[in-house]
Amino acid sequence: MKRIFIAIELPDAVKKEVYKLVEKLRKFSWPVTWEPVEKMHITLRFLGDVTDQELASVDVLLHSVSRKIAPFDISIKNFVAYPNFKFPHAIGLKITDNAELNNLHSLIARPLNEQGIGKPDKHQFSGHVTIGRLKPVYANFRALTTITCASQFTASSIELVASVLKPNGSEYTILTSYPFRG
Repeated sequence: MKRIFIAIELPDAVKKEVYKLVEKLRKFSWPVTWEPVEKMHITLRFLGDVTDQELASVDVLLHSVSRKIAPFDISIKNFVAYPNFKFPHAIGLKITDNAELNNLHSLIARPLNEQGIGKPDKHQFSGHVTIGRLKPVYANFRALTTITCASQFTASSIELVASVLKPNGSEYTILTSYPFRG
């Protein structure tokens, strides 16, 4: 069994921009555990623990999907808090509404749901990059709504990522990258 998720990796230049922003946010002394820059990505689907057989099926699916998709632009704009800015447990950067990203998610999620692989999505897909996590606490993070953050890049692949839980947080390893060829 491996703990798996499917993601779009951020280019290094975008990660550096996000890191600079996180460094500014650290000055607020909020009770946030900020994500290391190397872990920042867009999760398309978190599967959780999967068997080797399920992992092989996911590999076949991602090879197939990546051949149907052409590289597309993604814009990161502004902040989002889950479930909300009043009682957040995660802070992220929102991906502007993107038909290609939503289509990619559907092409992956629908077959996985039909095959019963991984945990089903609890919420409607909303593209974002998680930059910080915190235990739910009453705090006002609405100040984030006044800060603008804008970045754009071209997504050119999807990644199959293993997540290993460690005492000081999870560790991610890209198992396979699937370049878009559509």
